[in-house]
Formats: sequence, structure tokens, C-alpha cells
Amino acid sequence: MAASVSCRTRATTATAWVSSTALVRYRCNDYSVPTAYGFRDVLVKGFVEEVVILCGGIEIARHERIYGTGVFVSDPLHYLALIETKPNAFDKAAAL
Repeated sequence: MAASVSCRTRATTATAWVSSTALVRYRCNDYSVPTAYGFRDVLVKGFVEEVVILCGGIEIARHERIYGTGVFVSDPLHYLALIETKPNAFDKAAAL
């Protein structure tokens, strides 16, 4: 009997760079990561249903995978450290 392979175990991988705005571009979409990881190289694993971003082998972000283009996918918690250090920035921030 053949063993079944879960779609969760198959992934495409790509290296990427975290921008100054804590975003990683993968397949024409931007995914957020915690602001502490700005300007770092990361590994992006694209699964069928999710995108996992790792830095130094440690998972730093996980998002639902988007198949469109030009979509901004964010987790507001990724920006919490920045908001705590710049409380007035919240009033002027783009909608998350």
C-alpha cells in the first residue's frame, strides 16, 4: 500500500529579504513579520494553504497563503513592538 503524502509537507521554498516596513515578498504578495526582523534574510516556505517565514531556522511568521497578486497580508501583532515605542504613530498608521 502506498503511503499518502500530506499537502502540508510539500512546500516551495525561497529566500527573501525583510524590508524596512517588516514585509517579505513571496509570489508577488507582501507578508508581514515582526518588526524586530527588519533587514534580515529569511526563508519562505509556501504550502498550499499557508506561508511560513523562518529566520535562522526559527519560525517568525505564519499566514494564510494568498494566490492573487499585489496583496498585503498582515498580522497586527507583528507591529505591536513598534506601536509601543511610538504610541502616536498609531493615529497616523495605515489601516492594518
